[in-house]
Amino acid sequence: MNIGVKGLLFLGLLASMIACTNEDAEKYVLGEKIYIKYMGQAQHGDWIKIDGITFMHLEPDTTGQNTNPEFDYKTLPEDTVKKYQGVFALPVTDIFDNVGGTGSWVRSQTSGAELAKELISQVNLANYDESDILLENLTYGYEGNQLTVASGEVVIFRKDGNKIRVSSSEGYPAYIGKESHLVYLKKIQERK
Repeated sequence: MNIGVKGLLFLGLLASMIACTNEDAEKYVLGEKIYIKYMGQAQHGDWIKIDGITFMHLEPDTTGQNTNPEFDYKTLPEDTVKKYQGVFALPVTDIFDNVGGTGSWVRSQTSGAELAKELISQVNLANYDESDILLENLTYGYEGNQLTVASGEVVIFRKDGNKIRVSSSEGYPAYIGKESHLVYLKKIQERK
């Protein structure tokens, strides 16, 4: 059987297409330090991946049956927890809550600062080891201070010095880059 050059090229192309995965096709930022600045509305289903770990914005239980005011897995509907097993939950920006199950709805908003704080918390949870009581061996570290987080910005790096790979869903409500969003905006203005 003689396939010829065209046949070999076709097989090579087919093999390379099969080898590609969705993750390879995702746009991502790779760097020693990554800046994440929340600036938009986080919707149910928006996600960000840090080194392959998925953090997804999910709507909490708004039936009024849950008395826990803090956002965590306890406030997610049971079917949501099952559906997104292995995904770390982040809050959405707009939450409409049925107060005490009375039928009175109240809208609350999650600020960029709260999203940044929750991302830090969930990243720590994702690489938490129960034997590390003092949390000295966490994979990731953070730069900045309370003011940085209060502005909705997280600056994350790996403590082992390796580069971080960050990707996100299309239209994710944050700037993600190797430099501060302010430096990025300044460069854009200088180009004009």
